[in-house]
Amino acid sequence: MMKNKMLSIMLVVSVVCLAMTAPASADFEAYLNPCNSTVGNVIGIELAETKTLVDYTSGLATPVSVELVDGAANDTAGSNMPNAGTDAYITFNGKITGDDIVGYGSNTGWYCELVFTGLVPSSTYEFVSLQNRGTYTDRWTVISIVDADASTYASTATAFKISETSVSMVASQATTGEVARWTGIKSGANGTFTIHYTHSTAGAGIDRPTGSSQDGRKAYGPTGFMLVEVADTSNPCDVAKAAATYTEDDALAIGDTNYDCEVDLVDLAAMAYNWLADKTLI
Repeated sequence: MMKNKMLSIMLVVSVVCLAMTAPASADFEAYLNPCNSTVGNVIGIELAETKTLVDYTSGLATPVSVELVDGAANDTAGSNMPNAGTDAYITFNGKITGDDIVGYGSNTGWYCELVFTGLVPSSTYEFVSLQNRGTYTDRWTVISIVDADASTYASTATAFKISETSVSMVASQATTGEVARWTGIKSGANGTFTIHYTHSTAGAGIDRPTGSSQDGRKAYGPTGFMLVEVADTSNPCDVAKAAATYTEDDALAIGDTNYDCEVDLVDLAAMAYNWLADKTLI
């Protein structure tokens, strides 16, 4: 009897441990802090590092990774959150610490890149990037989305739009709080896309506003960034939930504790916990 009880407990604990390491399913929201340490579910990432994205709400690992490619850039201290009410503040306050920022390198032509891999081709994504450094009004960063099958430009209206895939923003963002943003991003079959950062090179009126000046190679990469996976509305599960033909009561009846149309390790862990706590499965 005691042996059977111990085996049951070991099985339950194994299920819980497996569930804790299982990747998050669709619909995640991940935040990363370049050149900073990991704090809670906001992941720190250094130049030349690759990190797995973590869902901000659940803390579960996602299938997506990002590499912060170092094209002779530098880790620069001294960034902060823009003023309340700005686009950047609304998106990132309370999540990104913004203590450090990717800074310019020693030579003209430096760059850094965020290379996302492991994306689901049937899903769409939203990417948002924040940068803020000092009071510099002559340091312009050109931010571009590369290798995406589709994307929709949605950066802050006051940012300098170069094209549907590129935007330019000045370093000083304390009062304006602009962000670079693309929605409706599709990775294609390869499951990847890239965000490229470098300094303005083409000149005023081309890759920065008319009448602006550029201090040589000086500009910055991200202070923080966000990637959100958006549900595929053609997914039968999402359609059923929207039409109320699959309710939370329906889900609980079959053991789908997190209402994602699947009974997986996450659900088994929840049922195992409840069983240990009060001998009920749900």
